[in-house]
Amino acid sequence: VPNVLCTIGAVLLLFRLGASMPGIGRRAAFLAAAGFATCPLVVVDAHQARADQLLLLTVVATQSLLWRIYATPRTHWGLVLAFWLSVAMGVLAKGPITPLIALLTAIAFSAVRGEWRWLWRSQPLVGLLIVAAGVSPWVIAVGQHVGLSNYLNEVYSETIGRSKEAMEGHWGPPGYHAALFVFLLWPLALALPHAITGIRRRCGELLYAHGLDG
Repeated sequence: VPNVLCTIGAVLLLFRLGASMPGIGRRAAFLAAAGFATCPLVVVDAHQARADQLLLLTVVATQSLLWRIYATPRTHWGLVLAFWLSVAMGVLAKGPITPLIALLTAIAFSAVRGEWRWLWRSQPLVGLLIVAAGVSPWVIAVGQHVGLSNYLNEVYSETIGRSKEAMEGHWGPPGYHAALFVFLLWPLALALPHAITGIRRRCGELLYAHGLDG
């Protein structure tokens, strides 16, 4: 039940995010949310007793809040608090994935648009304190029960170790994720060719605007 609720929350947040972005509209946002809600990967995962759906909810929440922070001209402390609490919850759910996605999104978005000052509206220094306050009790408790060195070794194994070699039978030849994409994210995969075309057109427009075309 908790995973189903997290999935429903992620779908609703995805719809709200799309509907709030200029050039997308409620119809496209609804289609994106509906396709996301019915794709096999999300449906199957929603019925598993794992932390993945809570992770999904925190990722979509941070992305949605990040967009709202950008779209709000002034610092909105309610959005800032919600954003960093979502980051902290994501860390507790499954490590550094949620903050890493948020960070890479913010950097890529700012680099493409040439806008960086808006990042200060997220109050990163305050955010680090919020995340530390939310995560520290768990780290301390685990350290007391299993030993801090054992805990740090496990964190290293689950992050850096997973980037070096497959674990828990999660292995496949290069490119198999791309091959499975069509089946796991059906019917959203149908929109991939149109999305690629749109991205190429938008990149061309940006290059032309900056005098870099040709």
